Amino acid sequence: MAMAGSPPNSSITDKQDAEFSCKFCPSRKFKSSSLFMNHLSTSHTTVEGGSYTCRYGENSICTACPGVGISKVDYADHVTRHHINRDKLVFNKNNDFWNVLSSSVNLPAVLNNPGKGKQKDFFTRSWGVDFVDTSILPSSPHVCELPPNAFDRYLRKVRKHYVRHTKTGNIQQPSSSHTSPSSSRETTPSPVAPQSKPPIRIDTKPQRLNIPSIFLDQNFDLSNPNTFNSIFSFLNESLNHSTRANPFQIESQEAIQVEASGQLMQEKLQHYIDLVEVNIAGQVANKSHHFFEVMTYHDALMSQLLALISVVRTVRQRLADVEDGVVLALKVPQMAVRKHNLEDVIQALSTIETLHKTQPTIQLLLSRQEFAGALDLIATSKDILNNETANVVSLKHLPSQLDELMDLIEKMLLSDFQTMVNRELEKDVDKCRASQFENLPESNLDEFALGAIVSGLLRQQSYSFLEYFEQQGVSAIKEAIKDVVLSVLDLTEETTLTSLVADFALIATPEGWADLMDLLVGSLLVALDRINVIHQIIQSEVDDIGMKAIDASFKDLPLDQSDRLKALAGEVLINICDQVHERLGKLVTVRSRPAAIKLVTPTELASVGSLVCRLVGVTQAMCGKSSAGLTLSHQGQTILYVQQVQEGARGRIIEKMETEKWRKTTANRNEFVELHKVIGGIVKINLVNDGDDDISEVIIEGESYIFVDSVITLLSTVSEYCKLADQLPQASVEIGMKTSELLKLFNSRTCQLVLGAGAVSMAGLKTITIRNLGVTLRSLNLVSKVIPNVKVHLQNLCPTLTEKQTITLSRNFDNTTKDYKEHLEELERKIVQIVDAALNQQLANWEHKPPVPSQSFKAIGKQLTKFHEAIQDILPPTKITNLFRIIHTNFLNRVKDKLVVDGLTADNSPTHGLVVSELIFYRENLKYLNVLPEEQLSNDALGWVWG
Repeated sequence: MAMAGSPPNSSITDKQDAEFSCKFCPSRKFKSSSLFMNHLSTSHTTVEGGSYTCRYGENSICTACPGVGISKVDYADHVTRHHINRDKLVFNKNNDFWNVLSSSVNLPAVLNNPGKGKQKDFFTRSWGVDFVDTSILPSSPHVCELPPNAFDRYLRKVRKHYVRHTKTGNIQQPSSSHTSPSSSRETTPSPVAPQSKPPIRIDTKPQRLNIPSIFLDQNFDLSNPNTFNSIFSFLNESLNHSTRANPFQIESQEAIQVEASGQLMQEKLQHYIDLVEVNIAGQVANKSHHFFEVMTYHDALMSQLLALISVVRTVRQRLADVEDGVVLALKVPQMAVRKHNLEDVIQALSTIETLHKTQPTIQLLLSRQEFAGALDLIATSKDILNNETANVVSLKHLPSQLDELMDLIEKMLLSDFQTMVNRELEKDVDKCRASQFENLPESNLDEFALGAIVSGLLRQQSYSFLEYFEQQGVSAIKEAIKDVVLSVLDLTEETTLTSLVADFALIATPEGWADLMDLLVGSLLVALDRINVIHQIIQSEVDDIGMKAIDASFKDLPLDQSDRLKALAGEVLINICDQVHERLGKLVTVRSRPAAIKLVTPTELASVGSLVCRLVGVTQAMCGKSSAGLTLSHQGQTILYVQQVQEGARGRIIEKMETEKWRKTTANRNEFVELHKVIGGIVKINLVNDGDDDISEVIIEGESYIFVDSVITLLSTVSEYCKLADQLPQASVEIGMKTSELLKLFNSRTCQLVLGAGAVSMAGLKTITIRNLGVTLRSLNLVSKVIPNVKVHLQNLCPTLTEKQTITLSRNFDNTTKDYKEHLEELERKIVQIVDAALNQQLANWEHKPPVPSQSFKAIGKQLTKFHEAIQDILPPTKITNLFRIIHTNFLNRVKDKLVVDGLTADNSPTHGLVVSELIFYRENLKYLNVLPEEQLSNDALGWVWG
């Protein structure tokens, strides 16, 4: 029976557009699902340590939520699924949940509840997407919900057009022919003819019954006193309990009144029953055609089921016929699989048998010292155990046994390596000189055996043998040095090796020290050759391992580890070579002490330098790196020697210059002949007398130069430096710097003694004359001519000079040349200044009076003549002409100034003629000296003084 109080068209798929309401908070309503979810999470949820427990239910228990709690994300899904979406599906206005009367898929519900939609083709519909009635999916809580009044504006806008078209009849009925998607199976034919008109729908809306609501209450129960009193309320009105003496006895008057009221109540109830039956009959009449349609579909479905049964029977019969041939055919691949499995079993058993024989085979290989084969067998066996027989119980102890064998092999290999290295490196080193042999003796080492041992150690990834090899190599170097030193020197008391060599360095002759160094380098070369042979074997095996790592044929050693191993093997030999250079460098250093450096000679330095170069070249060829310890020690010794030589040279030059008279001197021919070819090659000797060895001047590039005694000392010192550089080309930079310092010292001391008049007090000169200045000028000219050749020689002497060293050396010589040039110019200015001062003094006393020539011009002529006599045998003619040209120009300028001051002009007056006569006298004196060209002494040149 349909409930009169329920909406007539409500169904399970109807969505209620009203707000969300909480069952346990009646006063709370929410306009959106998100607000409702917020309310549930704050008021009906407990949170303990990040675990959420839903309490939205009777007695604060949600039957759909686990009692242990859920995560935050699962809680949100739970609320959406069980509380938000379910609560939006309502069945009536009271939000009652589903019950039996709400069903819309069974026949009684269709017949008893006219409000439910009809179920057409329930028994005959096709299986597919349309089998189940579609329902409206619940809206997502993440999508905003629009209230119905959101479309009011649109409806108002469209309503006027709708009304206008409705009045004019323009609205057409939409076509009802829709093509439903075809099912994958054969559709069931409908029993209703396609041309038949659809039945006329009768309004199934139930009528409103005039029946009290208490009879329609689902909790209706007459045993309830309240319900009974509300229906039979006339009993309380008819019976007056207060006036009766016996409350359990009814009076006749009351009985008559109760009987009348009861009859009236019975008629009302009978009327209510009639209303309900009439309403039911109407509903049954309205729904009867649906019942017959359902029965028709049921008959059609039964006929299809019968046809389907016959088809199934036919298929089964055919399958039974095919089974005899197909099943036997299917056994063929099964037998092939079984054969393959049996073959795998046989192969596995064969592998197990081979693995059981692994240990005896390894023992046999080790007895033959075939370590590589044993390691290969162990590695192969371990691969098989890890990949093919990992689950075989009988072989579970074999991996640990193989590991023990590998540890044993590693110890055996390391022991054999140590034995071979010790036997090779501990052999006595023959005492031999590095300067007397070209080829090193051949080694008797068994390279194949050592290579096999090293290969095995590398496969074991045991690299401690490299450290041991380095230690033994350093020990061999120490022993070689010790044996040589003790064979040459006598050990009289307990002392260190370095102290013993240091004592010897204080008394050793250059030949004795060079002989000791020769023996030391020769012995070290022999020891290094033995070490290098072993290292080449190790390096060869390391390279082979590296190639295998690149080809991926040796999986135990990654490629990056192979590169590190190569670098480690190379560093071993580099460290040994560094030890050789460092220890031999300490012995070389003791010869550089102040007391020992005095015994050093250039020949010794050259001999030791050649030994050092050979040792450096050999070690660099071995390890590919140049060790600097020994080279720096020898360079330090060389620099100390050069500094010592420099101090002596400075003392000799300064001593010679302090007694220098700065006069033209002569020198012995041998002094120039013994000069280095750099200097002697450009200097030509000009003898004073043909049969004499004295030299008064030298010729360079066709120009003669005089000199003083200190210049001979300077040139001899520079020549010694050039010879020293020839013997020690590696020290050419230091020698060049010292040579430049000497040249600068000579220049500066010359300036102090001559221009500064220091020679007056030190050498006993009365004054610095023009002749002294001229001699100094030519001496410095001679030295400045030599400087470029010395510079080029020192730069080209050592081909290993760096660019920085070359630039430094060149800059120092260039600065020296510049200093000499400035000093020469200063000397020329000083000469001109002295002559110009003498002429100016005479010109200041000149008076324009007879006789002609005047005393002043006679004195000027004498001064010029004396000046010419002082420099004519010192300076070349070109230099004399240049000096007189400057003096002549300055003199004319002063005469011009004098005439201007006196107010004289070329007015052909007697005074003018007097001045002209004086100038002619001046010109004749210069012509007599023959120092100026004719054009500078012409009348026009002299007439310049008149402006």
